[in-house]
Amino acid sequence: MSRKDFDGAQASCTTLGAGWHAPLSNKGDATPHAADNSNSLEAVGKYFARTTLTWFWSSSTVSNTTYSAWNVDLAIGYTPTNRRTNSINVVCVRP
Repeated sequence: MSRKDFDGAQASCTTLGAGWHAPLSNKGDATPHAADNSNSLEAVGKYFARTTLTWFWSSSTVSNTTYSAWNVDLAIGYTPTNRRTNSINVVCVRP
C-alpha cells in the first residue's frame, strides 16, 4: 500500500497493466462515473470497511472543479472529496 496524490494514484494503477485503475465513484457529479456498483469506490469501500486502511482515492474527479477528486473514508463509509494534491492511499481495481 502506498500513499500518493491523485495523479500519482492514477499513474500507480496504470503501471500494473491494462485495465487497472483506481475505483470510479458512483456519485452523481463524479467524472468519470461508475457504470455500476461492481467495483465502484463505494463498493470497494464497503469491502474494506473497518480495516486498518482509512482513506483511498477514486479515479473520479468532481465535475464542477479541477481541484478536487472523490475518495473514501473506510472508518465510517463516507465518500467525501479531497484536494488532488493531498497524499492518500492507493487501491487499484480492474473489471
